[in-house]
Amino acid sequence: MNTPMMNFIHTPYGYCYYDLDKPVSDGGTYLIFGLFVYPEYRRNGHSKRMLQFLIDEIRGTGYSGPIYVKAKPEGNSINVDTLSMYYRKMGLTVSTPA
Repeated sequence: MNTPMMNFIHTPYGYCYYDLDKPVSDGGTYLIFGLFVYPEYRRNGHSKRMLQFLIDEIRGTGYSGPIYVKAKPEGNSINVDTLSMYYRKMGLTVSTPA
């Protein structure tokens, strides 16, 4: 039986989660969330490298649908509109939490 999966990546610079909400054969989609780069490492390309790694991992499974990402900045680290634009440039579909 196929079950949804959740993955966590952690680097010396930050961490991120990604999840498959249900099996792809049942119309499942991937969601990236909880991306966090430690403040002392921000603005050095670490979030971009983590996101590209996740995108490559997801695409490597053969999944070709949209990859969603939650645009929920931690504290005052970045404006949600700026974050959403950044995610869209990475080819992701933005999901803004309520």
